[in-house]
Amino acid sequence: ISPGTQDFDIVDLYGYETDSVKKAGKEGLDAGFIQYGQDANCWTAAGCGEYICKGSPYCVENGLGVESSSWADTRIPKVVGMVKEVYPDGMFIAYFTDKPANGTLSFYGADNTCKASSLNDTVNDPGIGNDDIKTYKLWHLGEIYNDGGVESLDYDLANDTAYYYKIKVCDDAGKCGESKCSNFTTESNTDCSFCKFVSKIKAPTGWNVYYDLDADGDYEHWQGHVLGLDDGMFTNYTSGRRANILMNTSDGTAYLEFINVTLTKTGMNPKIRDVSTAGDMKNGTTTDSSGNDVGYVGMIDDTRDKIVNNLYPRICRIKIPSDGTCNALWHCDDDGENCVDRSGNATSIENGTAASNGTNYCIWQIPYCEFSVWASGEPGTVSSPAPTSSSSGGGGGAGGGSITAYAVKLWLALYPETPVSWEINKTNIAVTQINISVNNQARTVKLTVSNLSTKPGDVSMPWGDVYQYLNITPQNIENINLKSVKIKFNVEKSWLSSNNIDGNTVALNRYTNGVWNRLATNKFSEDINSIAYQAEVPGFSYFAITGEEKEQVRPAAEAATTTTPSGVTTTLPPAAGLAREGSNKIIIGLVVLSLIALALVISGLRKNKAIPRSNRLEKRI
Repeated sequence: ISPGTQDFDIVDLYGYETDSVKKAGKEGLDAGFIQYGQDANCWTAAGCGEYICKGSPYCVENGLGVESSSWADTRIPKVVGMVKEVYPDGMFIAYFTDKPANGTLSFYGADNTCKASSLNDTVNDPGIGNDDIKTYKLWHLGEIYNDGGVESLDYDLANDTAYYYKIKVCDDAGKCGESKCSNFTTESNTDCSFCKFVSKIKAPTGWNVYYDLDADGDYEHWQGHVLGLDDGMFTNYTSGRRANILMNTSDGTAYLEFINVTLTKTGMNPKIRDVSTAGDMKNGTTTDSSGNDVGYVGMIDDTRDKIVNNLYPRICRIKIPSDGTCNALWHCDDDGENCVDRSGNATSIENGTAASNGTNYCIWQIPYCEFSVWASGEPGTVSSPAPTSSSSGGGGGAGGGSITAYAVKLWLALYPETPVSWEINKTNIAVTQINISVNNQARTVKLTVSNLSTKPGDVSMPWGDVYQYLNITPQNIENINLKSVKIKFNVEKSWLSSNNIDGNTVALNRYTNGVWNRLATNKFSEDINSIAYQAEVPGFSYFAITGEEKEQVRPAAEAATTTTPSGVTTTLPPAAGLAREGSNKIIIGLVVLSLIALALVISGLRKNKAIPRSNRLEKRI
């Protein structure tokens, strides 16, 4: 036993019972996750007597239970559950304690005795040395993988190899518990049950889920709107190590953002990812004691245990309706009661007015991802959730045209000094890239590009043959705020050929104020299959990609000769007409007029022959 510690065995909390994975089990965890919220209600005097409520705002504010001056804390923290995933080149472990603690994983490589002299590396829980994450909390991580030695190893583990480690947890009083020497065996390259998985959060009606896999602030995946409403996002353990998740209301008035989450297969098991029951998420408006409007957003304890304690976000932010001042933030229980002023613990990120509906909002970074309900003032009774609806910042003003394919992009913020670029790679959408610069900052901007099967019903036909109708719909940004928008698109050469279209006439047309406007369009590249074009647009609306037919060249013919009665021979060149509709009629008319003129000349010559010379001269005079 380590001096000053109590050793314990490690039991896996949850594991997939497949033929290839016999390393984990469910030890009394029917819910599939630790339900701290059901163990104790840390918003009541009785609940504050439980160890897990140490540091909870209500207990701290009122000096209750474990936060009272008379409390004698003698218990050593214990690990009550664990999740372990093994990969070909590393291992992920999450462990949960019965009271707030920090955590450290000591890695001993191939030494099955875990001797101190064999210590290879020490992997600290993310809360150690990170001001955004609570040092003493209930969930802890130990990630063994090659991150260049920043927080973990500077080399890959060998596949199908046994490695050894210990876990140590300590509370804020320095009482510690340490595990026995434990082991894991990496997977083989062809036997990786945890390597690939589908990330899907079943949210309540009126809520959307977005993923930002590279954690750069641009949400490239809108769950349920890429392949189908019932589909999640397919990913793997390497790309899921650090990602962002945004859950927002359909009307854009509120959101919860989870920064630097860790996506895992066990963390997305069916019992964890379902938060779709009415009441699992909270949002809406109420009033304070003076009758002023107060907005609120959050999630109940059970939802928190699923999301926060299985996605392990490092930072959490909320967008909340407010009066626009953003000088107060209150933390309340699931029912919006027993509230505590946390304004001094939270960080105000932004306040403003939504362009889509004119409502004021505040964006806060809440302390340590502590959830239940957060409010922009001390609320009275929480009312029912605000109704959800979609709104946009622009459009063509016409309806119709069924959508055959679409792509969606969400930016949490657009800044004047930072242009953004959206790459679109969908087979049925001709647009391949949209580049945007704005005049003023815009928040929670969503852009939807839809391929329409036909033009909207009350819209006129554009000039030329149509390659594709498009509808580009913005949300939370007006066209007047667009400094520059450039759209790149491809046109298949097979379409040009089969429709006899001149590639140099292809153009992007924008529908606005009841008419189609042809935009200056440049061809900038091509390959064996398609030609790439670019056009700058003054705003978003309905668009049509069009082209015009080539000039038709008639088959070569021998020159025709005509001899007039006077002996003058006229040679007519071979005919060469134009293919454009309307041009043929003009050419035919010119030919007819030429023949009539020729006939008049011949007729005049014949008459002149019958008149004496003197008379002919008089006639000319």
